[in-house]
Amino acid sequence: MEELSFKQIQKRLTEQFLREERGVETDEELGNAVLDLILQSERLRHNLKGPGPEQEKVDRQTLERLYHQTELGPEHFFAEGIFRRLVKDPASAMRHFREAVETQSARQAKRANSPRRKDALGKVIDALLDYTPDLTEPTLREELIYRRWLVNKDEIRSPEGEHFSPNCLKDRLYRAKKEAG
Repeated sequence: MEELSFKQIQKRLTEQFLREERGVETDEELGNAVLDLILQSERLRHNLKGPGPEQEKVDRQTLERLYHQTELGPEHFFAEGIFRRLVKDPASAMRHFREAVETQSARQAKRANSPRRKDALGKVIDALLDYTPDLTEPTLREELIYRRWLVNKDEIRSPEGEHFSPNCLKDRLYRAKKEAG
């Protein structure tokens, strides 16, 4: 039988988890499944083949590291909280994670539905569309040059120094026309 690499075995573990996760009904079951996946991954990383004192030692160390995060930076504070909860109360960890995802999703939806603040290019396009509704991209480029914008194949720069990609004009003009109309 062929020897599988760490990555191959890890991939199989993850695939197995994802298959089994579909049948999970409670936060408790999901939390325990996630914790088990982490423990199995650590056992794999330490090249442990089966139960025994060495596996118990690795499991204890893994749980300790999950609960007392010291290696992660401040940008991972949320993950630290989830890991800590996972060790103490797996169901609470899954509820907390689900609520955080829902809260973030609601925030993003609210932000997506709010009007965008106009940058210099957006303001110029809106002003031009007010008196030229059938504005085209070439005409927009000419108008920007007339208004002392730097327009070349590599960049577009406003007199105030804002930089824009030359490829964005067509999309920005399309969106502005759609909003106006």
